[in-house]
Amino acid sequence: MFYKKVLSPILFRKDPEAAHESAIKLLSIAGIFPSFSNTHPFTHPSLQTEVAGITFPNPVGLAAGCDKNAKAVRVWPIFGFGFVETGTITAQPQPGNPKPRVFR
Repeated sequence: MFYKKVLSPILFRKDPEAAHESAIKLLSIAGIFPSFSNTHPFTHPSLQTEVAGITFPNPVGLAAGCDKNAKAVRVWPIFGFGFVETGTITAQPQPGNPKPRVFR
């Protein structure tokens, strides 16, 4: 209800990329609080998936483009993701794709 009535109208007034960055920032702040980041979603053994000897709580993952700098990594399991792929490491900084990169 809070998202629909308060956050959504604010975020939809912003440019999509700015809204995404605002959401990541809010989630990163929320991840600081132990009561929020220690919350675990419902899990079930039938959802467990093993790939290359690694066991994941479920097969649904979050792609690197969503949180490429791993700012909100503590909160993603709360949303039910079984794994999170963050950005990559390169020898030299990369400029990234030209804007606009985020669309509605």
